[in-house]
Amino acid sequence: MDQTINRRRAPRLRYQVTVRFAKDSMEPTSEGQMLDVSSGGLAFECNADKNCPLEDQQIVTHFSIPNSKADDASVMEFSRTGRVLRVQQVNQSLRNVAVRFDEPLPVGKVFFDTIGLYHSNPENQSQSTDDSTDADKDKSLELAIEQRIDELEHELAELRELQLRNAQTAEET
Repeated sequence: MDQTINRRRAPRLRYQVTVRFAKDSMEPTSEGQMLDVSSGGLAFECNADKNCPLEDQQIVTHFSIPNSKADDASVMEFSRTGRVLRVQQVNQSLRNVAVRFDEPLPVGKVFFDTIGLYHSNPENQSQSTDDSTDADKDKSLELAIEQRIDELEHELAELRELQLRNAQTAEET
């Protein structure tokens, strides 16, 4: 497997819920299916029609994410304005849209690390509306898990290196 550098600033939560969005008002006019979310933005899939946002366009999104406690089934609702960073054609009828929020969510890296462990495949999530087979979804989940393991191993290596440097500094003084 090729090693790629993860340039993301924050961990992502893969969570499939409805995202409502509008191009120029606070009232949502269209819906899509969330692919993932972080404190700084989200990705969603929507119909490839006139309502699909365009790259560099300002939009308003409305969505929910689960609370971070394992035994809490409630969700937190958010509305965020943001700029569309990327629009990718999935097939003739679907597009993936990536949005960077103007104001980050009031949850950080620890929240997404924790919530990702509890909600990696929650039973209460709505199913994706795409035509992916279960094998495709399994492969996608497997790749996401591999990427997360790689990220955690990298973070662990950095922490061990920092610990070693601190020990060496303490010995020198």
